[in-house]
Amino acid sequence: MATTIVQRLGPKRAIVASTVGPFLYVVANFYPLFYTLIPAAAFAGFCQGVIWTAHATYIANIAASYTELTNEKIQDVLSRFNGIFFVFYQACQIIGGMISSIILKSPEEEGPPSLNGFYANGTWNSNATAPGNGTPLPMASLVVQSNATTDYSHCGTGYCPHSSGVKGAAPVDRRLVYILVGIFTACALTGILVLAFLLDRLEGQMRKTQASVGKQLVAVFKFYYNRYAICMVGVMFYSLLQAAFMFGEYNKAFVTCTIGIHNVGFVMMTLSASSAVAAFVNGKVQKWTTRPPLLTIGFLFQFGVFMTLLSWKPTPADMPVFFILVVFWGIGDGIIMTQDISIIGFLFSHKKEPAFAALKMTQSVANFTFFMVSPYLCTVKKIAFVLTVLVIAATGYYALELILLCERRRSQKKEPPSEKIQIPKDDQATIKT
Repeated sequence: MATTIVQRLGPKRAIVASTVGPFLYVVANFYPLFYTLIPAAAFAGFCQGVIWTAHATYIANIAASYTELTNEKIQDVLSRFNGIFFVFYQACQIIGGMISSIILKSPEEEGPPSLNGFYANGTWNSNATAPGNGTPLPMASLVVQSNATTDYSHCGTGYCPHSSGVKGAAPVDRRLVYILVGIFTACALTGILVLAFLLDRLEGQMRKTQASVGKQLVAVFKFYYNRYAICMVGVMFYSLLQAAFMFGEYNKAFVTCTIGIHNVGFVMMTLSASSAVAAFVNGKVQKWTTRPPLLTIGFLFQFGVFMTLLSWKPTPADMPVFFILVVFWGIGDGIIMTQDISIIGFLFSHKKEPAFAALKMTQSVANFTFFMVSPYLCTVKKIAFVLTVLVIAATGYYALELILLCERRRSQKKEPPSEKIQIPKDDQATIKT
């Protein structure tokens, strides 16, 4: 439906109207029950499909206008503009991670009694002291203890959601949750107001479609019959799958299980900072390096992180490793996310809306698939699954570059050779003079 909505409302109106969905989902967390969160999540998911389609369409249009003014290559401008966008996109992750970590870590020294406790014989005890010494336990210690005092074999690749040996994190005081949700609500409302009053409408640059709703829906699915799309579908699927793995599985099986939930925000803040820098640099250097070397770096960095995760047995003593891994992962994430949208915008500039709608639909299917199977698979199997998709995505992308190279060579052969103009000798002498 995103294509139809964006075409009829325009990118700006579609973005502003759709931001209501995520805003309501944040507000629903004040009263997190099944009948509040599930409908709010469904509506937010629908709206996010529209937001991402409209945002990509907006950037593609201003990139095309900028290209006409500067005579730069459209693929380079798209990459640079998307890189700038993702810098600010990741900045919100940095700010959000900092806020959540500071708030969740605040009870470490002076926490309310409800936050103190320990695991004994598989049961959470809300006592303020641990058995045996009568000493109050800080929140950070509790989170680690909740996963096991000295044995971390069930963390990392050994993590299994259905295993009886896996313990959840210590409960978080509802007052802190309300503070956190309140701050995020204010941030979301500020974002809506900025979009509504400061974003240009692109009047005169967007042409209205005359196609019916049915034809626009069919156009989204016809996108997948294009050979370029077939090659890119792996990258499209992987681009959000890798983010879902990092924000979901890495945080749960590696970070929270080993060093505590209060460190999740700091780790994700590092990831987002690395991704933001990579996205910005990617947009700047593509005119000299072209796409293939950049995406190769992104693929190799994330492949290397996967190999490390498969062999690594995390413990609290490995604190720097948690951050080093996300730095390398963030470099790959910044490159892949930026190039994914830029390539689609370049190859399908004549039908941007259905192309970007199909991109978001593919990414959403990846997200849905991962979180649907997440409660039933151990971490090592999830790594194997995402790693397989990475290999398929890279293979499809290189096939696309090969197709484009062959087409460029064929088009160059068909071009007639330039005729040399013979200048008379008298005219040559005049020109020299």
